Amino acid sequence: MIRVNAIFFIICFCICSCFSEHTSEKTIITGDTMEIKNVGKVTVSKGHSVAVNKNSTINADEMSYDKEKSLFSAKGNVRLSSKTQKLELLEVYGKYSNYNPNTQKGKIWGDVLIKYFVNNSTSPLLLRAKEVYVDNNSQTLAAHNDVVVVTSSGTIYADNGNFDKKTLGIIFKKDKKKPVAHVLRSGNKGVYEADKMIFCNSKNDEKRIVMKGSVLGKIKMEDEKNDTKN
Repeated sequence: MIRVNAIFFIICFCICSCFSEHTSEKTIITGDTMEIKNVGKVTVSKGHSVAVNKNSTINADEMSYDKEKSLFSAKGNVRLSSKTQKLELLEVYGKYSNYNPNTQKGKIWGDVLIKYFVNNSTSPLLLRAKEVYVDNNSQTLAAHNDVVVVTSSGTIYADNGNFDKKTLGIIFKKDKKKPVAHVLRSGNKGVYEADKMIFCNSKNDEKRIVMKGSVLGKIKMEDEKNDTKN
């Protein structure tokens, strides 16, 4: 379950590096049509728009860059594809996205789906949410509304999830419903509920889960024969 920390960190890094103007690699934008507006202040690419730099690619129906507002925007079938330093693939899907290189803040929204393909893993780590916010200055990432994180060891359901790279912690908070963690480890199945869950992964490798407020937990030993029949 602690693998959840890895997906939040990788997502934060890749999204920021893909959008940011401050990366060492230039970003090239192409499309079926290109339009320059407001005396060169706004550039709009429409139809199969693609933005490419060294390790990242963004596809969308339309992209625009506003120099005055320092705002890069994409809308319509937005797909971000990027490679990590370990050459692991990260894919981000949504309906809309924007990023401000000056403030280094960005947002992806509209039924967001993030896939992180870990090396030597049979299935990717998944993150679903309605909105995902990234702040490269404070090194934080926030997922909001109907958050679902799927890992090999379990699934987490929550209203909101916030990751802080400095503390290497993830906080899942209650909004309309409680954070719920479905855990599968060494043949044991567990379900935990709480008003607040904190996943800690400190630099000294101390890994722990802290639950606060109306904590409810249940662990069930599963019979492999019964599982086979069902």
